[in-house]
Amino acid sequence: MTDVEPNVHALYDAQDQAADEYFNQADWDPLADLLQHTLSDPAMPRLYRVKYHALSVFVSEDADTHIMLAKESINDIVQVILAEDTPQEDIDRRLQYVRRMVEVAEAGVIDADVDEQ
Repeated sequence: MTDVEPNVHALYDAQDQAADEYFNQADWDPLADLLQHTLSDPAMPRLYRVKYHALSVFVSEDADTHIMLAKESINDIVQVILAEDTPQEDIDRRLQYVRRMVEVAEAGVIDADVDEQ
């Protein structure tokens, strides 16, 4: 019997690489399709979920919902890590990348709202 876990990680890594490439090339339609598909996966690791909600801000009509869902996912991660008796400074260090990503996405939403007014 084969171990499916490496295959699952390879799938998530490939999806993540594709998302990065689409974003970096400003290829919005394929990015939107990929994000919609990946976010429908209930087994997707939480860190990817945070990242994909943050990226969805740039391709979705409902950016505020994606910001909220990204923050909720971060809170879920914190609860899991706290259950492992991890010190707060370690939690902050481990999550600084995704927190910053959500902050940048949220700032983009705020800037877009100001520009529309």
